[in-house]
Amino acid sequence: EKIVSVGQVLGIVIGNSIEISEIGARSVKVEYGEKQVQTIVSIDDAIKAGSFYEFARHTLERGDVDSVFCSSDNKEEEKEPLSMQPRERLTGPPRSSLHVDLETNTTLVIPSEAATNLTIYCSTQAPTKTQTYCASSTNTSASKVVVRMKRMGGGFGGKETRSIFASCAAAVAAKL
Repeated sequence: EKIVSVGQVLGIVIGNSIEISEIGARSVKVEYGEKQVQTIVSIDDAIKAGSFYEFARHTLERGDVDSVFCSSDNKEEEKEPLSMQPRERLTGPPRSSLHVDLETNTTLVIPSEAATNLTIYCSTQAPTKTQTYCASSTNTSASKVVVRMKRMGGGFGGKETRSIFASCAAAVAAKL
């Protein structure tokens, strides 16, 4: 009903072959209505529109460390207090905090009648989360869903949850 971002998944196409699936995907026509919200393409646009995730806002405060050290109940020995800059308040993420995943979101799901009902090969940093969501999406016990993935680089979590939609879609398709 509503498109909120570039790259938003609108649906999945399931076919017996890659060729049939590609023909099906090419036959999908999307019609956009009137634009109802402001387009946001930069951090400055988001700030002006007040568009950000509240749970992701962080505050970093610097203050008078001397008084904290002097009032500490856990002093082992007298030390010369450290001095810091005057109290300063910084909010929001640094402007250089954008990251781009190097790996694409990929998933291959192989169904089976054996004890392992679904074997999922995917690009994720969170195989347990992928297993949980795919099991839930397909009404399959998590013990029958096996997630296999290669060791992945990166440490900022870009592949922790962003690939789950692809894995769930592929798992649902595999169960049909």
